[in-house]
Amino acid sequence: MIMGRVLWRYFETNHNALCALGAACRDVSPLTPFERIDEVRPGDLICYSFKTSQADRVGEEVRILRDRFGGSIKLIAGGPHPSGDPRGTLDMGFDAVFVGPCEEEFKRFLRGELEGEIIRGRSVVISRYPISSDELPMPKGIEISRGCPHGCKFCQVSYIFGRRPHHRPPEMVAEFIRRRGMRVVRFVSPNSLAYMAEREGEPNLEAIEKLLKGAREAGAQQLFFGTFPSEVRPDWVTEEAMRLIKRWCDNKGVVIGAQSGSDRMLRLMGRGHTVEDVERAVEITLRVGLQPRIDLIFWAPGETEEDREETFKLVERMGRMNVISYGHIFMPLPGTPWADVEVEPIGEREVKMLERLVGKGYLKGNWRNHLRIRNALISKAASS
Repeated sequence: MIMGRVLWRYFETNHNALCALGAACRDVSPLTPFERIDEVRPGDLICYSFKTSQADRVGEEVRILRDRFGGSIKLIAGGPHPSGDPRGTLDMGFDAVFVGPCEEEFKRFLRGELEGEIIRGRSVVISRYPISSDELPMPKGIEISRGCPHGCKFCQVSYIFGRRPHHRPPEMVAEFIRRRGMRVVRFVSPNSLAYMAEREGEPNLEAIEKLLKGAREAGAQQLFFGTFPSEVRPDWVTEEAMRLIKRWCDNKGVVIGAQSGSDRMLRLMGRGHTVEDVERAVEITLRVGLQPRIDLIFWAPGETEEDREETFKLVERMGRMNVISYGHIFMPLPGTPWADVEVEPIGEREVKMLERLVGKGYLKGNWRNHLRIRNALISKAASS
């Protein structure tokens, strides 16, 4: 049994993880969020959950804490980056790393029933665990699905949570919204339209409507489905599904995970859909009166200038239809098939191509920050 305080290093990005793990272990020990490392005291157990883009910042904090407290504190880690690179995370100075979903394992660890440097989570059936508890903040999005069958090479979801999706039943979601008085409701899912689906590529319209209707009846005043922090796969878009969203939800559009305008790249990524599927999904979404937004990844491994040109042309075609594309620059994520690929510098001429699309109003997104992180990775690799 952990005797000292259990502190949670709070970042905006791990808010939902705090809600999930805090609720799962509330009968063992409360998780106390903190934002400044000077709040740490000897005897504390400090929990970090972080993404790859945060690894350098976390590493620096761990070095400071170790210099200050040595072995009088315990540091544990989980989340996307530690799950993908547990050994590297231990090397940062952590005492233990949790890999994958770990509600049950974390609770047993706090009870002193589970030990080890690398603890592999198996808590994938999310309906067994609460969404959050009354003592914790409201989640920013309710996780309705966990796991993804597609195994895209750039994405961590299938490799952290497994390829067999698990879902929270609509009744559980509605009860939480009612009990907590949740008024603005968003959902977290790798593919919102796959919610409780029984067959690949076929949305379970009855389950989706039950979820959305139940949320409304439970008190949701603003309801969002198929938007950030989730999206929909283009090969799952049907007119009936889009009409359900338009009927029950407040979002004026949906996010469609296109990822590339090149069929060759889509095959290389392992996406399982085509550019034609993307264009069909956009047409359906516009036809029912919703505004689509498509997400795209540039400079993925194996992408040629011809592939990239096809993606630029897709952005142009979408832009002429008043459909905005959101650009992302590929970064290797630990635990994925593309974790160890060597990324190459992106030249000024190529950046200007993206800037031209931005200037036309066709392209938005956080791609400049992604480019900065990618360049930092290249510099780090060159100096090591």
